Amino acid sequence: KLLIKQSRFKEYLYKFQKIIYIMPKSIRIIGINSSPRKKEGPSQQGSSTRILLQHALDKISNRADTEIIDLVDYHIEPSTGCYSTDENLNGLNCRHYKDDMKFIFDKIIKADGVSFSSPVYWLGITSRLSILFERLTELDPIVRNPKQRLLQGKVAGVIATAHVDGA
Repeated sequence: KLLIKQSRFKEYLYKFQKIIYIMPKSIRIIGINSSPRKKEGPSQQGSSTRILLQHALDKISNRADTEIIDLVDYHIEPSTGCYSTDENLNGLNCRHYKDDMKFIFDKIIKADGVSFSSPVYWLGITSRLSILFERLTELDPIVRNPKQRLLQGKVAGVIATAHVDGA
């Protein structure tokens, strides 16, 4: 059972749609779902977070190419802080990881915007999304030249879900 405040969700969705209609038609939006729930998983119930993310992306699919990445399907190692303040080094040179972040990085780099979604657990985002955010530092090194910052100019959105008020 999906517990959301319908009027609030519809209001935000309407604002989101208004923004999309002023954007060019050939944009790419990636949805990142950090919910650990899968229908075939231990809870035997799908993720309401993914349902809302899919619904939001469906509303803009006539104006943008969309795709959802379910973080539960990928192995992502925690950050080791290998980014550098040296402008000659780029965080993408962190080659010691043995995980799937290269695939996710490539998707984010090619996208015009990213919508992050997370259930609220203990007043925060999921651990998977937290690890992803830490690793995103590798795409946005601390340098003066904005062209080296691979997240520069990207639009981001957020969907938070909870089974109680206050998400």
